[in-house]
Amino acid sequence: MPKAITRCFALFAAIAIASIVTPSSAQTVYGQGGLFLHPSALVRPAGSVNFGVSYYTQNNSPKPDSEWNPFSLAYGASTQLEVGLTAIHHRAPALGEFWNAGPFARFQLWPDSPTRPAVGFATSNIPNEFRQTTISGVVSHQFGSSPAGGITLHTGVEWVRTSGNTGHQSDAAGFIGIQIPVARNLGLIGETSTKLKFERTHASAAGLIWTPPGGFSLAVGWVNNGRSNSNEFFVGAGYPIGGAK
Repeated sequence: MPKAITRCFALFAAIAIASIVTPSSAQTVYGQGGLFLHPSALVRPAGSVNFGVSYYTQNNSPKPDSEWNPFSLAYGASTQLEVGLTAIHHRAPALGEFWNAGPFARFQLWPDSPTRPAVGFATSNIPNEFRQTTISGVVSHQFGSSPAGGITLHTGVEWVRTSGNTGHQSDAAGFIGIQIPVARNLGLIGETSTKLKFERTHASAAGLIWTPPGGFSLAVGWVNNGRSNSNEFFVGAGYPIGGAK
């Protein structure tokens, strides 16, 4: 399918099914809710079941762009624990089309409050994926309030181990992200990190997330997962399929 048609179809599909995530939780590439690329310490409600999908490209110049299409299913096992499964469809010029899939989990030690931030841990393990295993520790806190909501900051450290295809390399990086309300139900997300030794550059992203009443939301932006020459188009969506919202 031509790339332009694929992008249009992905955007249409994302808008059609929309996204049910909290105003402080977008759909990350590897499943855990949070920012576009990095997790937060904020978990979904206990008993909730959410389906997520996203699409983005990465610039591999001088080679053709690669396309990523992650899908995830997340379950709020308790008020502190979220578990799920991520499957990523790749379309790469040198490798063709293929899928990788694996579990993820996120545990919140304690929630955000006016006197202390939320603290949590997230992990994912996707065999044969370049970022095969990731373990993150993250702190999240909302500052102030307004009719549109308060500014929320996220910062943490992630340890990443690559797949055997790249020799099981490992490294750690710090990351930071911010969510700024620009209008009621509309927020700006920005994030960046330090560079992992086996990646081309630091991972970064920026975009908007729309969360009107009832949970319906849609996230669009530009991302670089660390292996692109530039930030490229991203759209993320999700949908509640049972339990609390």
